[in-house]
Amino acid sequence: KLRQMQVARDTDLTATQEQLVNANATVRRQDQELQEAEARLRGLSNELGEAAQLRSTHARLEEASLESERQMQRFREQLEQAYSARSQLESDLVQEREEVAACRGRAELEEILMEQLEQAKASAAAWALECRGL
Repeated sequence: KLRQMQVARDTDLTATQEQLVNANATVRRQDQELQEAEARLRGLSNELGEAAQLRSTHARLEEASLESERQMQRFREQLEQAYSARSQLESDLVQEREEVAACRGRAELEEILMEQLEQAKASAAAWALECRGL
């Protein structure tokens, strides 16, 4: 009977050892799977970090683009103001030239009239002398 008990115990021990070997293999396999999952998780974490950096960079680029658009609009407005000011200056210049031409015309007319007046005075003086001599 003792022998039967030893055989039963040995059988139980062998079964337990097999279970232990199977459980150990399962633990090793699960540990390997866990390590692989951790590696994938680190990769995904890195990708998430890169994606966050890309989103941040994208947001900065969007803001820079919007600022560039605002600045371009300000430049357009300044350019329109400059064109308007130039147009006004050109109009003022044309008016000034017309006024200068009119002044020159008056000055030339005054000069002609002064010459005619001098000629008339000379002629009147000559007539006056001639009339006295008569």
